[in-house]
Amino acid sequence: MPRITRRHRRLVVSIATISTAGLVLAGCSSGTDATSDSASPSGDQTQSAQPAGTEVTFKTNVTSVRAYTNVVGKKKADQQTYGINVLEGTTRINDVLVKVRNLGTVDYTNGSGKFGGFVELVWSDGTTLGMRQDGTATFEEEAEKTTFDAALEVIEGSNAAAGTSGSGSWKGTRKSSLGGAVAMKVTLNLVNAPKLITGEDNTRNPTPTQSYAATIAP
Repeated sequence: MPRITRRHRRLVVSIATISTAGLVLAGCSSGTDATSDSASPSGDQTQSAQPAGTEVTFKTNVTSVRAYTNVVGKKKADQQTYGINVLEGTTRINDVLVKVRNLGTVDYTNGSGKFGGFVELVWSDGTTLGMRQDGTATFEEEAEKTTFDAALEVIEGSNAAAGTSGSGSWKGTRKSSLGGAVAMKVTLNLVNAPKLITGEDNTRNPTPTQSYAATIAP
């Protein structure tokens, strides 16, 4: 076994000291990073910089063009209606005529209950904005009227409306039985909607805010 000289001993001690210091510094660095991440406000900045939506409202009267429904139950007092009802109408959005189609699924007891399905807006060039609906119908027997209240969630759009997101709601009334005309009032809050819908130039791909730019900067 070779003999370790005094010079060799000093070298071994120096290397061990450097290695130990490196481990201590690495531990400190790791702790600093964890503290920095937990205290970083970048997450809050990103959330606060979400683009604001544009409000779009319209009214329409839709009538049933196709229905696949059944009424079941022995007693009139507990009759249940289920099935699909397709209603169509027109409205004007940004001074352009648009078809409104309600593809409704119904599950009613004595005229009241839950309904779902979809609402879509269709332009003459085929551009479509599709939305899910989740609502409740309430039948008022004395007034012989049904009121509707539904939440809307944008699925997506096609053509010029592709990339549009958002949500909204609609309220309405029907003065006759299932299959009659429904008066709808729709309120939407749309993000990244095209000028075709909003009539404004700056609603498509809005410019990031200063805080958002700072968040994504390298």
